[in-house]
Amino acid sequence: MIIVASFLSPAFLHTTNIVNVIRRCRSIGLNRAGVTGVIVSGGIDLSSGSVVGAACVVAASLAQLPDRAFYPALAAAPCWWRFWRGAGVGALAGLVNGLLVGQDRIPPFIATLGMYTAARGAAMLYTTGRPLSHLSDSYNVIGQGPFSASRSPS
Repeated sequence: MIIVASFLSPAFLHTTNIVNVIRRCRSIGLNRAGVTGVIVSGGIDLSSGSVVGAACVVAASLAQLPDRAFYPALAAAPCWWRFWRGAGVGALAGLVNGLLVGQDRIPPFIATLGMYTAARGAAMLYTTGRPLSHLSDSYNVIGQGPFSASRSPS
């Protein structure tokens, strides 16, 4: 694809375009990097997208502005605290998948298909089907580029 795209557009191989492509694909790339180890070891993980979604729902629910928050008392929590709560959801799902496959000898396809459904259902139940919006500025800055003194999350 890179060879074909470079012939179709002379601007494709410019540094600006390559950096742009990497920035646009970084979240997918991070997800796939985690799944690569599973695939290399002969397994499969169907649940990665749903688990990322559930983790993001938890983190975003904690990052809402106080007047619209699921948990108004937690709205003053620092940004890193919100991030690690979401990461904890992902780690817990990974632990469950690992135990089901490694200890209980359930085939990876079946175990992760179950987690796929469970994570999607848990995210839907958690939000009661409502979209999450009105996130704090300190949370919205995550992933928007390099941090500076004026943009760093609190």
